[in-house]
Amino acid sequence: MAKTQLNSALKGISGGIDAWVYRRIRGKTVISPRANPSIPPTPAQLAVRERFREAAAYAKSALADPERRALYEPAAQKANQPIFATVVADYLKPPTVMIVDLTGYQGQVGDPIRIVAVDDVEVTAVNVAIRAEDLTVLEEGAAVFQNGSWVYTATTPRTAGEPVTITATAVDRPGHTGTMTESWS
Repeated sequence: MAKTQLNSALKGISGGIDAWVYRRIRGKTVISPRANPSIPPTPAQLAVRERFREAAAYAKSALADPERRALYEPAAQKANQPIFATVVADYLKPPTVMIVDLTGYQGQVGDPIRIVAVDDVEVTAVNVAIRAEDLTVLEEGAAVFQNGSWVYTATTPRTAGEPVTITATAVDRPGHTGTMTESWS
């Protein structure tokens, strides 16, 4: 992106001139081409617009609630961006499960499964499901946040050699999910 120093006559410029739109964002003037209204949007563009409408509605709702707003303020300050943009970004980006650590899991009751999940604002919950080869759920439940990661404690024993899949699902503040599955036998 090119950077220019506006002279004193143009420092406060905003709006449109010819085919360009001028905006002030965080103290900087940003210039972008004006959208061409004669070209109809594609279905993909319409889907993106709808997703942004949903994100904006979520942000308005979250910021109208003092408790939810207070949860987003530190994230906005940390990211050095407006709180509305922080909430919209949180809505648009689901959480990610980075690690499903099975080193402590031996198929016994009480064995821990450690999950590392991240989100741009906050992971609010992690659920774990252990499934048989035929995808039958053998056990499932909520993990508990401990020392920077989520820990699920097994409640049902497995027989040695019985292959299972373990799926961790992280949930963020807007309710979106991210998953990761690991195999164990």
